Amino acid sequence: MPAGDAREATGVSDAVARLLSRLEGVRRIGGSQWMACCPAHGDDKPSLHVSLGQEGRALVRCMAGCHYEQVLAAIGLRTIDLFSRDGTDLDRGQPASTDQPRLYDTAREALRVFIRRLGKPAGVWCYYDHFQRPVGVVARFHDADGKTYRQISRHASGKWWCKGMPEPRPLYRLQDLLADNGDLALVVEGEKCADRLRSALAESNIPIPVVTSAGGTQAIEQTDWSPLRGRRVTILPDNDTTGRLMAARLKTRLHRLGVRQVHILHLPDLPPKGDVFDWLESPAADPRWLAAQASA
Repeated sequence: MPAGDAREATGVSDAVARLLSRLEGVRRIGGSQWMACCPAHGDDKPSLHVSLGQEGRALVRCMAGCHYEQVLAAIGLRTIDLFSRDGTDLDRGQPASTDQPRLYDTAREALRVFIRRLGKPAGVWCYYDHFQRPVGVVARFHDADGKTYRQISRHASGKWWCKGMPEPRPLYRLQDLLADNGDLALVVEGEKCADRLRSALAESNIPIPVVTSAGGTQAIEQTDWSPLRGRRVTILPDNDTTGRLMAARLKTRLHRLGVRQVHILHLPDLPPKGDVFDWLESPAADPRWLAAQASA
């Protein structure tokens, strides 16, 4: 499909048009959906599904299993190119659903839905996209069974609803990463650990960005890790089986993305199930030592 035709077609944002213009064998399959030949594995018949997402976002899925980042790399695009640069959110001509979730004017109003049910949250963390816009909130609540997490996200209308962020989800503290000119980054498990470690590093004048993913260890494949490409990344796993498995999976994923260097660092003297937050509570913890390990 030529680029001009893509932009003029009904239900196409600039992001979708940009993607379609670089693909071969494009054909519309109805509404705002297309099939095309996947450039990542050399299709002989179209197996790449493209559709229009919220706020004009281009959604990509290879039926043969290629990751969307492989698809983009094959045609010279980045994850940010999947986002509409003009904020377009086109009417796709679909009838309104009678069971459409309720929309709220602010994130605070949407969060109150969970607060009324689960009580005061133990922590609330906001996620931002590449354009520095708030796109989601993760809240942690404590109950009789332990801790539970809930997400709200920004709807295409600009309002908020009680649904999780669409995939691929942005990294937590992505804004720090984008503003940093260095080549180092630390990855931890959980927003609480990310905030605590970033604060400790700042107190020691160590400008290393710290990021994590929404949804914990189960969200590795649902997260956009591409902003780490080209950096030297140190993963700081929790001291348990799940943490070690997460670190190994993430290391493989980051290598596949083209991250310059990936190192798993097991923090010393962590108690069973301990994490970065626990390590920093120890009088012996030294952020400068951690920075030196990440720089090695």
